[in-house]
Amino acid sequence: HAGFAYGLALLGLYAAAAHARRLAAFAGGAGEPEVPSAPREAWLALAAGTAGTLATPFGPTSYAVLWRHWKDLGRISLSITEWQPIRLQTPWHWPAWVLLFGAFGAALWRVRAVRRLAPETYAALLYFGVTAFRHARLMAYFGTIAPALAWDFLRGSPVAEPEADPPGRQLSAALVLASHAIALWTAPSYGTRP
Repeated sequence: HAGFAYGLALLGLYAAAAHARRLAAFAGGAGEPEVPSAPREAWLALAAGTAGTLATPFGPTSYAVLWRHWKDLGRISLSITEWQPIRLQTPWHWPAWVLLFGAFGAALWRVRAVRRLAPETYAALLYFGVTAFRHARLMAYFGTIAPALAWDFLRGSPVAEPEADPPGRQLSAALVLASHAIALWTAPSYGTRP
């Protein structure tokens, strides 16, 4: 299964952002960033994750499977419903819609309220949200990341500190419940859905 790629993508987003912040700090004359080792640690985490995927019994063939699935996605999605976009008329997709609207709503609130962005958080939301929208099977990955991202938007982030206690705890809790609902709702009927 090629799900490992989404974890590596998330690590890559955060590593690139940490690296860009460090470069911007030096270019702007600000000197050493607050956490000087952050880019190195993020790149090391990505390298370790990549090495871990190669240490499985499947080794590099996991990447070949990922490539074949990506290349044939259009054709495969014609016959496998889980590889099709999520739909409002499909009840087992409803928790994903809650996650999508809730997480993107939290992001919009953050932009409106604070107007300073942590680009990697928005990039992660956009990447995982779009992939979940386009490919129903990927709801599970979005379900694990959406509540954490929404919480980050609503409470603040290490990059941009917001007001002391912004609203949104209820939304974060609802997103956590929706992510669990995806697993509970879809697991018993897996393989029996129309």
